[in-house]
Amino acid sequence: MISNTQLKEASIIGEERAAKALSILSKNNVSVKTRESKMVNESDAITSVNNIEGHAIISYSRILTGFEGICILSLTRENALDLVDLFNNRPRGTTVTMQEIDRSTIRETLNILSNSYITEVAKIANKTVLIGVPYLVTKEGLEKIISESKLLLNRQAALFQTDITIQDVDFNLVLYFFFITEA
Repeated sequence: MISNTQLKEASIIGEERAAKALSILSKNNVSVKTRESKMVNESDAITSVNNIEGHAIISYSRILTGFEGICILSLTRENALDLVDLFNNRPRGTTVTMQEIDRSTIRETLNILSNSYITEVAKIANKTVLIGVPYLVTKEGLEKIISESKLLLNRQAALFQTDITIQDVDFNLVLYFFFITEA
């Protein structure tokens, strides 16, 4: 099992890697800070997912090797639209409805964050991890995916509450990893 101390250590390296990759993607200086990182039990994980706003923008991907589980990125719709504008070098407030290129930006943000953080978590667990292609989903769709696949059954979740700053604009994101608890 991964301890909260190990998770905090992984988050320091993960945020450095994520900041570098997101800076390259956005062509801006990006700061990534982990507000909180902790392991949560099944009931706390379910509560966290239930607390996601109904109109949140949610991206998820399956963990294919190393751990059995999924990665989830959640951010408010307003944050998602601003993030898309900044990453695509548009004035803030330009994007009102996301097009495919905008959705790709959100998916790539999950891809970068999840790979940056979970690679370090996998090193602690002495595993090699591969994460699948990210998708966008509604809150209801995520709840259905979790309930049908029993992703939270007897599992722990690593929760990273992350702040990203681009051009002095702050974004609050929540990054979740659900995977099987190891003895």
